[in-house]
Amino acid sequence: MRRAFIGLGSNIGDRCAHILLSITEMKKIPGVNFGRVSGLYNTESVGHVRQENFLNAVIEITISISPEKLLDELQKIEKRMGRTRGIKWGPRIIDLDILFVESVEMNGKNLVLPHKELAFRRFVLEPLYEIASDVVVNGAGQTVRQLLKKTPDKSNVELYMTSDAVLNKLNEV
Repeated sequence: MRRAFIGLGSNIGDRCAHILLSITEMKKIPGVNFGRVSGLYNTESVGHVRQENFLNAVIEITISISPEKLLDELQKIEKRMGRTRGIKWGPRIIDLDILFVESVEMNGKNLVLPHKELAFRRFVLEPLYEIASDVVVNGAGQTVRQLLKKTPDKSNVELYMTSDAVLNKLNEV
């Protein structure tokens, strides 16, 4: 079993409901065990496309499946929830990204670990810091705390819902 960290984001429709549903769906993946969940953060969009703010979160899971199989399962969830791929960094109903998997580095066609933009994305680093501040990101050789402190991204990231509130809502689903 390896720890993995998944970034979640939504900026279309009921953003909170989309993130909660995606977590519920991830819990159903064989070989995946649910761990900690961050709060939800209201964040500015990144990129060159003007769009609504995102809600972002990070969850910790443990996996006995390969990172490639995990990616396949996450993309199936995105598709079932109505995710379409169009504009790079454009609006999306749900976005599920493998941020990193403990002790795994890869540079494949479909999967790069750790995520190549991790150190440059405050919207991921803030929720990741909440649940894994002292975890060393393999490949980067630095803790999440160090990456957050050094990130050049100064975009606005504000807590929208605490992790306890997220867990309570997950229990209602």
